[in-house]
Amino acid sequence: MWLLFILVIAASGLTLTMHTTSSFIDLHSGSDVRGVVGETSPLSFTAAFYIGRAFAARACSSTSTSTSTSTSTIVIGYDPRSHSSSLSEHFALGARFQGAQVTSTKLSTTPAQCYFARSSLYAFSVMVTASHLPRDKNGFKFFVRDDSSGQNSARGLTSSEIVALLLHADKMREEDGATEQSQSQSQSPSFAPPKFTPPITDLIPSYLKYLTQSFPLLAADNSNIKQLKVVVNSGSGSGFILADLLTSLGAQTFKMHCTPDPNFPPRGDPPNPECELMTADTRLRCQEVAADVGILFDTDADRVGFLLPNKHDGSYEVVNKNRLIALLAALLPSSSSNNNEKHVIVTDSTTSEGLTKFLEQHNCVHTRHLKGYNNVIGKGKVLNAAIAIETSGHCAMRSNDYSDDGMFTAMFILNELVQHPKTNPLEQLINLEECEFETEIRFDVLSGLLSDLPILFDKFIEVVASMAPGLGEIDKENIEPGIRVRFTNELTGGFFMLRKSVHDPVLSLMVDCVTKEQAVTRVLKPLLDNLQSVEGFAETVDLGNLKKASL
Repeated sequence: MWLLFILVIAASGLTLTMHTTSSFIDLHSGSDVRGVVGETSPLSFTAAFYIGRAFAARACSSTSTSTSTSTSTIVIGYDPRSHSSSLSEHFALGARFQGAQVTSTKLSTTPAQCYFARSSLYAFSVMVTASHLPRDKNGFKFFVRDDSSGQNSARGLTSSEIVALLLHADKMREEDGATEQSQSQSQSPSFAPPKFTPPITDLIPSYLKYLTQSFPLLAADNSNIKQLKVVVNSGSGSGFILADLLTSLGAQTFKMHCTPDPNFPPRGDPPNPECELMTADTRLRCQEVAADVGILFDTDADRVGFLLPNKHDGSYEVVNKNRLIALLAALLPSSSSNNNEKHVIVTDSTTSEGLTKFLEQHNCVHTRHLKGYNNVIGKGKVLNAAIAIETSGHCAMRSNDYSDDGMFTAMFILNELVQHPKTNPLEQLINLEECEFETEIRFDVLSGLLSDLPILFDKFIEVVASMAPGLGEIDKENIEPGIRVRFTNELTGGFFMLRKSVHDPVLSLMVDCVTKEQAVTRVLKPLLDNLQSVEGFAETVDLGNLKKASL
């Protein structure tokens, strides 16, 4: 095996480092693979090679009885990060070494990669991306064909499947490493990009064709689409693809940072539709051109946020998080009618009390589920939900086969603007009760050890539970590990919720309150006092962010 391995490496021009000792399981991040990229970092090119082998082993096993080469082919795409292309090539070589065929779409989006796994041509797809995380990080998202519904469908790998994949990759490396011990250390290859490049297949047009076919009104040659003014801010990521599509459809498209760039100008950080600076830049451009809508994407375009004009005062309001969920639900067919059919809307656990009330008023059933976009989407499928969406902007709609697709979400909103050009979408949100004060406070475990998290988390829960009777009632329907308290009396409409990170030594407290003054005096300051009174807690958990929020 080792000799064959060396021959494949030599033939491709690929160079790998075999001295990494950390487990690939360190790269597990929910339903994704993520980590810092580097020679001695968890996400090395060697890691990409073995993860490619492990995923290919699954692909080859799943299609062992298939006579179609295309269904056993893995389609790989990547975002504009400087190391994405090289990671994809190392992954592709690993997959090829394992016996799978590989084709590359080169620069792509996560929604497009998911679509390719849904198509009749391919059954396995991979996206190299770390979404909005810093430039030194990267990762993999995996999609597989899922024909359980009787039609072409795709799904992302679950968290447990990611764990199994990484363990398999570890095992493969160990088997090769055992043989490598007899090799001279001087033969251990160095860290460098490979010369191997998988064959290129231009599949993006097929995805864009699917988008336009899903919204025929936008593809029609009509005056409304031509009069539509759209600002698209892709933040130098892959979202430029939608801007190009809208231009081809005739919309007046104003592009912001729509040239893919690994340095992610203008701020140097990968785009995030929740970023206040990105939002502020987009708002200014919307005001300059009197846009009908501003669209903001993250790096791989599966998350999206919007800016819509307030036609009363000319300002542009942010539509994301609870507001985006409310707007999408309000625009669903018959969602405000008096018929007996109710739309199910599945969200993550951090949505507001006001949103629940709003959805009920719009003939919808609101179901909160575990945080994590794949958790939310999975629950949406089980409940046949119209929408499964996280407050972060990950949105999967039943009409799009539950694909996590920011571009489809954008087209859904644009379709409404073209269909009803004289209406103000913000008016749909008039009855949404919103808290003046919303914040998330993170608490780092000072030791940096994940093993210290459980006992500190339990202590924190005890403090929150002791405060609950004076603030409201504990939400017994909460299934997120932690505690959620609904405010009552003068604080009605808000909540606070404690949860812990699964992968990092971090505690998170979300607070929604009617006013900031009430949040500080009734929740944050008392919480700070109570935590400081717990013996040793302030010495083991960083309370700095809570102190700042309590001012």
